[in-house]
Amino acid sequence: MSTAEVIAPNVERLISVQGTLDAPVQNLLFYGLTLEHSTYLDPNSQGYIGMQASVWGWDTGGIIPVAIYLSNAEHIQFERSVFQHMGGSAIGLDSGTHYDSLIGNVFTDISSNGIDVDMTMTANPADSRVVPLGNEIRDNYITQVGQQYEGAVGIMTAYTSGTIIEHNEVSQIPYTGIAAGWGWSHDDTQLSNNVVRYNNVHNVMYLFEDGGGIYTLSKQPGSFVSENFVHDIAIAPWAGYGVSLAFYLDEGSEGITVVNNVIQNVQVGLSLQGCCGLAFGNTIINLPPEVVVMGNIDGNTFLTDSTLFPADVVANAGIEPSYRDILNGGPARLARFRYSDQQLILDRSGRPWRTQWVNWDRNLFGWISTAD
Repeated sequence: MSTAEVIAPNVERLISVQGTLDAPVQNLLFYGLTLEHSTYLDPNSQGYIGMQASVWGWDTGGIIPVAIYLSNAEHIQFERSVFQHMGGSAIGLDSGTHYDSLIGNVFTDISSNGIDVDMTMTANPADSRVVPLGNEIRDNYITQVGQQYEGAVGIMTAYTSGTIIEHNEVSQIPYTGIAAGWGWSHDDTQLSNNVVRYNNVHNVMYLFEDGGGIYTLSKQPGSFVSENFVHDIAIAPWAGYGVSLAFYLDEGSEGITVVNNVIQNVQVGLSLQGCCGLAFGNTIINLPPEVVVMGNIDGNTFLTDSTLFPADVVANAGIEPSYRDILNGGPARLARFRYSDQQLILDRSGRPWRTQWVNWDRNLFGWISTAD
């Protein structure tokens, strides 16, 4: 080799969208961008001792920074963009993020987490407006994250309410695919009404133990884990537990309904924490009898009805047809946007282009739109 292109990033943050609680940033659309080449600088001076989901240090630590950061931001959308070659985590929706959306994006070659929601991780804050509320993570392809900090996860949510995680494909991760909840506790917090459904999770947990395809923590009443397809998880030969887990309701998990999921080629289909903060008070519906269950079985309710159709769950799980081209790295398609408020339209380089009112059901052809 006579020549080589070498890229050495020296910036942790590529984009910040930050308002205040009284004046949040609103109504921004980021579409068709390629976001790449961020770094993480702290290990240069202090090293790195990783914990779970890219959190480091129990008492005085923090969380690995993200390249794209949102706080006090409402109705912000990233769609059909590529997040790649990042030295920290990719994107974080932190305090005061309400009704933001990540739709149809690709996350690949990420050193740490793919997506973080609630990086502040504060239970019962004094001002409820800081709680991440109603955010949506849909139709994203998340693969090969945790490439350097292997305790990372594909999607991480902490103390959130009303988060919807649906129709994503999550694969090739050394630790957990989707992690919902924080705190290891049965205490009442804002953690509630979260939904993890219609996801295709596979080939995760190939390096570490004590995680699963889909993993939960703490009491989160009104939350559902439903109609996911979790498959092909093989535990690393040096992992102490010695078994792979599809669904893991870990310490403090309570008030969660796990219903109509399909599990294939995973040793243990459901683990319910059986010590040090039992998983109890959860409802498990239509878990096939051949699926292995371990842990606190008696502390949870198991029901069966006639609503599970495994073939339908498998066919519906993962990325929806209108976004499946992202699995092959296909170009962004022309999109039909349905907004009825004022939008800031960005050009392909991410610079502001114009502010306009966009009508219902008007097409945006590339970066030209028809608006009043």
